[in-house]
Amino acid sequence: MKDTPESMEKRYKAMLNKKSNVERLRMGCSMFKLAGSFIISSLIDKGIKPDELKKNLFLRIYGNDFDKEIKDCILAKLYRENF
Repeated sequence: MKDTPESMEKRYKAMLNKKSNVERLRMGCSMFKLAGSFIISSLIDKGIKPDELKKNLFLRIYGNDFDKEIKDCILAKLYRENF
């Protein structure tokens, strides 16, 4: 679905192109951090315990990006870091 008028899309792209690489990187990092805080809030609302947050956050963001073997390895490392 695309509901943004082409004129506004061009205006938005022009605005982004005026920003430096560092500014665009900061914007991306800020958006990623905000998304993470939303995910953490939703996990807390579901009753996830604090020591499980890191693992659940990983699964929510990257759960589909790794095969089972690598995912299990990463989760084991996250588990060890909690203790």
